[in-house]
Amino acid sequence: MPVPYTVVFEAIRGVSFRGDIALDDIKVYQGSCSPGSTTKCTFEDPALCGYIQDKSDDFDWTVRSGGTSSAGTGPSNDHTYKTTQGKYVYIETSAPRSPGQKARILTPVRLPTSGTCLKFWYHMFGSDVEQLNIYVKSANQLGSAVWSQKGGKTNEWLYGTVTVKSRVTWQAVFEGIRGNNYRGDIALDDISMTDGACPILGDCNFETDTCTWSNTKSPKDDFDWLRKSGSTASVFTGPTVDHTFGAKGYYMFIETSAPRVKGDKARFESQKFPASLRQFVCIRFWYHMYGPDIGTLNVYLKESTRAERLVWQQNGNKGNQWLDGQFNFRTTKLYTIIFEAIRGPNYRGDIAIDDISFTMSACAVKPSFTPLTTQPTTPIPTPTPWVSTSPNDCNFEKNTCAWVQDKTDKFDWTRSQGPTGSIQTGPTNDHTFGTAKGWYIYIEASFPRQPNDTARIISQQVTSKTSMCLEFWYHMYGPHIGTFNVYLKGNSGLGKPIWTKTGTASNTWQLAQYQIKAGLPSYTVVFEGVRGISYSGDIALDDIRMKTGNCQATASTQCNFEADLCLWTQETTDVFDWTRRSGSTSSVGTGPSTDHTTGTTKGNYIFIETSSPRRPKDNAILTSPLFTQTKTQCFQFWYHMFGTTIGTLSVKMKVPNGATLTLWSKSLNQGNQWVLGQVTVTSTSSFQMQLEGIRGNGYRGDISIDDIKMVDGQCQQPGACDFEGGNTCSWKQMTGDDFDWLLGSGGTGSRFTGPSIDHTKATSAGQYLFIEASAPRRLGDKARIISNRFVGTPGLAYRCFTFWFHMYGTGVGKLRVKIQSGNSSLASINTLWEAGNDRGDQWFYGQAAFQSFQPYSIIIEGERGNSFRSDIAIDDLAFKAGYCKTTPTYAQLSSTVAPLTSSTSTPLTTVRVPSKYDCDFEKNLCLWTQAQNDIFDWRKHAGGTGSQGTGPSKDHTKGTAAGNYIYIETSAPRRVNDTARLESALINSASQGVCVKFWYHMYGTHVNTLNVYRKVNGVLGTVFWTKSGTQGNQWRYGEVTISSSSSFQVAFEGVRGISWRGDISLDDISISMSPCATTASKSCTFETKTICGFTQDKTDDFDWRWTSGATGSTNTGPSSDHTYGTTNGHYMYIETSSPRKANDKARLISSTYRSTNGQCVQFWYHMYGGHVDNLNIYMQNTLVTQRVYQNSGNQGNRWQQARFSVTSPSDFKLIFEGVRGISWKGDIAIDDLKIVDGACKVAGSCDFEKDICTWSNTPSGDNFDWLRGKGGTSSVFTGPSTDHTIGSALGSYLFLETSSPRVQGDKAWFLSQWFQPNSLTCMSFWYHMLGNGIGSLNFYMKTSGSSSMTLMWTLSGSTGNNWNAGQFPISGKTRFRIYVEGIRGTNYQGDIALDDLSFSSRRCLLQPTGADPKRATTASTVATSPTSATLRPVTPAATQFDCNFESNICSWSQINNDDFDWTRTQGPTGSVSTGPTNDHTLTTANGWYIFIESSFPRKPNDKARIASSLISDTSARCLSFWYHMYGTHINAFNVYTMQNGQLGKVVWTKTGTQGNQWNSAQVTIQRSTPYQVVFEGVRGTSYRGDVALDDIRISTGACSTSAQGICTFEDPRNPMCGYTQDTKDVFDWTRKNGGTTSLSTGPGFDHTFGTAQGYYMYIETSLPRKVHMTSKAVLITELPTF
Repeated sequence: MPVPYTVVFEAIRGVSFRGDIALDDIKVYQGSCSPGSTTKCTFEDPALCGYIQDKSDDFDWTVRSGGTSSAGTGPSNDHTYKTTQGKYVYIETSAPRSPGQKARILTPVRLPTSGTCLKFWYHMFGSDVEQLNIYVKSANQLGSAVWSQKGGKTNEWLYGTVTVKSRVTWQAVFEGIRGNNYRGDIALDDISMTDGACPILGDCNFETDTCTWSNTKSPKDDFDWLRKSGSTASVFTGPTVDHTFGAKGYYMFIETSAPRVKGDKARFESQKFPASLRQFVCIRFWYHMYGPDIGTLNVYLKESTRAERLVWQQNGNKGNQWLDGQFNFRTTKLYTIIFEAIRGPNYRGDIAIDDISFTMSACAVKPSFTPLTTQPTTPIPTPTPWVSTSPNDCNFEKNTCAWVQDKTDKFDWTRSQGPTGSIQTGPTNDHTFGTAKGWYIYIEASFPRQPNDTARIISQQVTSKTSMCLEFWYHMYGPHIGTFNVYLKGNSGLGKPIWTKTGTASNTWQLAQYQIKAGLPSYTVVFEGVRGISYSGDIALDDIRMKTGNCQATASTQCNFEADLCLWTQETTDVFDWTRRSGSTSSVGTGPSTDHTTGTTKGNYIFIETSSPRRPKDNAILTSPLFTQTKTQCFQFWYHMFGTTIGTLSVKMKVPNGATLTLWSKSLNQGNQWVLGQVTVTSTSSFQMQLEGIRGNGYRGDISIDDIKMVDGQCQQPGACDFEGGNTCSWKQMTGDDFDWLLGSGGTGSRFTGPSIDHTKATSAGQYLFIEASAPRRLGDKARIISNRFVGTPGLAYRCFTFWFHMYGTGVGKLRVKIQSGNSSLASINTLWEAGNDRGDQWFYGQAAFQSFQPYSIIIEGERGNSFRSDIAIDDLAFKAGYCKTTPTYAQLSSTVAPLTSSTSTPLTTVRVPSKYDCDFEKNLCLWTQAQNDIFDWRKHAGGTGSQGTGPSKDHTKGTAAGNYIYIETSAPRRVNDTARLESALINSASQGVCVKFWYHMYGTHVNTLNVYRKVNGVLGTVFWTKSGTQGNQWRYGEVTISSSSSFQVAFEGVRGISWRGDISLDDISISMSPCATTASKSCTFETKTICGFTQDKTDDFDWRWTSGATGSTNTGPSSDHTYGTTNGHYMYIETSSPRKANDKARLISSTYRSTNGQCVQFWYHMYGGHVDNLNIYMQNTLVTQRVYQNSGNQGNRWQQARFSVTSPSDFKLIFEGVRGISWKGDIAIDDLKIVDGACKVAGSCDFEKDICTWSNTPSGDNFDWLRGKGGTSSVFTGPSTDHTIGSALGSYLFLETSSPRVQGDKAWFLSQWFQPNSLTCMSFWYHMLGNGIGSLNFYMKTSGSSSMTLMWTLSGSTGNNWNAGQFPISGKTRFRIYVEGIRGTNYQGDIALDDLSFSSRRCLLQPTGADPKRATTASTVATSPTSATLRPVTPAATQFDCNFESNICSWSQINNDDFDWTRTQGPTGSVSTGPTNDHTLTTANGWYIFIESSFPRKPNDKARIASSLISDTSARCLSFWYHMYGTHINAFNVYTMQNGQLGKVVWTKTGTQGNQWNSAQVTIQRSTPYQVVFEGVRGTSYRGDVALDDIRISTGACSTSAQGICTFEDPRNPMCGYTQDTKDVFDWTRKNGGTTSLSTGPGFDHTFGTAQGYYMYIETSLPRKVHMTSKAVLITELPTF
């Protein structure tokens, strides 16, 4: 028989007073604890959380507590409670089980997922343990195991995770396999599932918890690590921000204040990890050691069966900064990582750690501790035997030889082996031997070094007067590399450096030489390293030699002219000689000021001196030694050609018979810069190279050469680079930026950012260039590299820059490609290409076209994003001739000129005198009146129209929700084609016309038509302007000229569409007493006879005509213009009727436009008729006339948009040429020309940020239209919440609105322009298909002349809440266009969205493969819905103050001194992702409740209050109610009492979202005077903050919870609910409200009410309490037995 029992809470006092423990809101329910959801199972529930035993296996899993029945196997405790009472499941492997038998248990069915983390604890102890497998079962298929462990482990619970992805519903299956004998029990416990992919085991940023890390409980540990945000409690120690966010994020730290003493240790231990076997494990973390009393931070590796091993250590004050730490190891054992912090001499010694991460790769120890085995990152050269020839020669293998540290610098050079200790900087091998065992010296740039600190090492005195060659090898690699200088120090001090280098180079050792002239007085050589801005700036030095005589080039194939001409000789058949020189040449305004090799005035180069007595065409020739190799080679050199009278530089090849062949030539001024030149040399016999300089027309014509080199293989195209071999080719780091690009291979060093392979080789050994975004980099820091200088593009020729880029990481910033033309400063550089945001872990192709009529360089700029996870990489840079389309399309720069439809300003350029007809509707309708013979009226309104998914949210005049406009309300009782008209006052006759201007808003799936009429003598007449269908959620500008010989009225007519999402709005109507004028020569609607300055060509065959309405021929030409869409609007066209003949041409010439580096010409054309021929457009300037656009053939009876780019170095005109076809059915028309700055987007490409580009909804044949939207669609659980282009709710995309009146099978078509054959070979796009009612998305291709379409791509069903990439190849020999078809699915949760459509000429494969029409698949979906909490409500007797809001608000009333009112409603609140969908009383959408509507015009902290009627008695009352607080912007919900109109203190409060469920609350209230209860809702930061209230009761008597097993400690009659103090302990629990008596411990408010008035129980640990004193509170009320 069950025995009654009591529950005991025991609190144990810690070592000092900051140890208060508090307890509140105890609840005891009959029955087992519910797991709460199927996402977590502790196996304490007898129903096993819905888990199912497999019926097709050999035996079952068993629920168990305590040990299993066999010794030497299985756990002794569960994992949840870690006691013998807790439960787990296991496989019992004793008889009758036999080897190989399997037991499987399945989780409940789960929804499709793009990533769910399955977490679990497992126990596999025993000599006969076989195997534990996990499968993902879907579509009734088990598949292969996604996780597996085999063999016996240690006797402990181990942690496991696995990421599950499934496009259909699924179950996780746990399979245990019996081994050879009975000691093979396998156990499971604490299985849970969370959204998102699993983090790597061991990774932790401490933002929500300590992950799988825990404080150690062992004799080695004296106190605990703590999780914290903000500052620690002691000043001058510890961090103020975390590392993850650099703000109020969390980290772990040790609190070293009393009672801690010196030497106390706190140990923080990981879970156990499986053996890494042959793989290296790299553990990276960030540590903070700031304070004068900092002790030591150790990291230990604990391998099973082995003692702990110290693998990393730091001690002492490191400054107030987060520092990067890492180490690596490999092990064949299970292992644990332990962070041990040791307290220093005093309390200012707080040590913190953050952002622990694990990677399976080798890495250097950082900072340097003990050299560990690392993989070399630089090529290992063949070592050359070292032979010392002078006292100053040194390879640093034994010591620093005769070199000594300078005593006057800031720090010393360090002699070292292997890596320097910091990642991404310094060498990994020496130069002498090329191994990690060889020695070199370097400057250690880590803390405590500061920017510009110097380290100098000095040679012995050199007294020899002979010339000497100084030769050394240096290594300068890292984002923070400073400067490396070499000096000759004499009696006068250091002087200027004779050699200098700044910034990172490649990750290789580089050779440097300097020729020391003979005759110098005694000197010493000084090497100086200057520290850069941060720690990744290690500079290394090795193999110094000082040899008597001249420096010898490594071969005759290479010469830097530092010592001599390197066996090159002066030709005797020329007029004069080349001269070797350093510094500037003797003439101003010509020649270089430094050499190219060293970049200083000390370095040497050769040049031709063109001053007198030189004359024009005098030549100087320098000839190389004989080259005997006959393979293909690349001859490279750097040239400098600066001056107004530069002549010619030629590179020639001379063969044995004396003949010469000019291979390369350059003339005229190339700017004051060194430029790379190169030429590929191929010869079947030996040859010599010649450099010939020819003098120009004056002395400012010095031509210089430096750094000649002959290398194997063909020359790479100038500017091309794949970065292999640690080579940045001709690209250089720019000065003036914030940090440098780095050469990398494999990973970048930071987790979850940067590539793991290069693009060229697609391996971890291949190299690329990247920006390292870790500290000290900050948001907005920029790194730039610049190409060599190129000459301007000749004529109008385009060039195309191509590259591959990698932008992966949550904090990715921006990547830009820029062009620097002429002598532009950085501020005037033009951006060609820009991309941002995380693009995933993959390489993407990029390209951009450009022109420059001056010399130019290309700049690549990487901008650091908002975290260290923003490494950006580039690879495979190249240039090609000709125009190319910007790729990807999202990198296309938007035009800076607003489109015609922009709401930013009206397109007026002159000040207009207002007329009496003008109206902004702010006060009334002005002189406009409602028509009497229509169906319904226009409404004056402010804010939203009241219907979701249609109408504006603000007016046009003020741009706010407070401004007024007029609109037609299309909700019931309106019906299809109902009309509403607004008419002006009478306007006097205007034969020349008046200009009617207005702003209109037409947004919604059911928008029909807005018309503008002229009404004369009560007759409506013809339409002068019309627009139909949705035009996007924005105000658009319209204007129309209306003329009349008699008085008339203007009438605006709105026509209702097929349903309620069809609101049409008007604002800011004005009427000018003159015709509408074209705004500028860059915009033309052809509404006036002046046709915007266009003129007819006199040399063609016939003229373009200005007309309105239809052309004179049937079955060709338009019936209305494009501007107004009516027969009153004007356009230009060619009339092809007789006497016109085939191929007759008509040309229309624009006025003159200014020169441009890139503009986009946009216009609308109409080419309809069986014999339409050609429409050509030419750009004509002083240099050339070239065709820039061409279209031909019948394009259908519709206006279509076209765009093309134009560039011109001089002023230009556009020529529109229409060509007559073979008959009169060939009229061609144009309208609405506009020119905007910036090149056009690629034809057909569209990101929908401004409009729908050249795409259009089809006017007929489908059932509804595609819409342009932003943010979320109007239906929950479907559609995107952000666009793809910019990844925010501000970006725009295209979507289908599938709500009523749409029905299953309805289709919407979206149509591209026509494309020329073979111009494009791939269409790519991004699609979003979320919802359980998703239908289908199809892409068709229609070719010219074909009546059918080909299905190219198709997909059906939900693909999850994410944007997915799609693409398909295009091929064909005729013109084609693309149809996009969206088909409505089974219900309104079927919104399909598209973004970033693009076309390219690259080859591509269909993506995803499931979209192949030949094997199309349908993604499954399962509906979800929010659930309510299942707490048991208290049901006291009814009173007059109770209210469930089903009929009204009962005796409650709105208070007048708040900001807004509570709203009574049913169903959802109207805003997505906030508020309930059902009431609490009936739990249906038909039940009523009240809520605060936090949408516009509500502002943050606005308050709404509702008050009860007066409560006059003084007895205690229990206020109980149900509340719903769900949404990202939820603020606060408060309960007050109000006496005499004054609010008292808060008696109950709750803040922030509490989940999508109804929650119960109660509070006892007792007052000595009459009072009212007040509920206050406080609005949060935005609209997703609806707070709801239902089922209020105010019953007589204090709230009593003890009968339910609930104790809140609030009841004054029974404050402890029957709990009693134990008389056998040392001290008692205390009932308290507000804060406890000690600072920095205990709560400040209770849990029940969240206020200082609410009560809780706590233990007071101040004196006289001592360590380990215990207190017990015992519940003696007898519970029901069960």
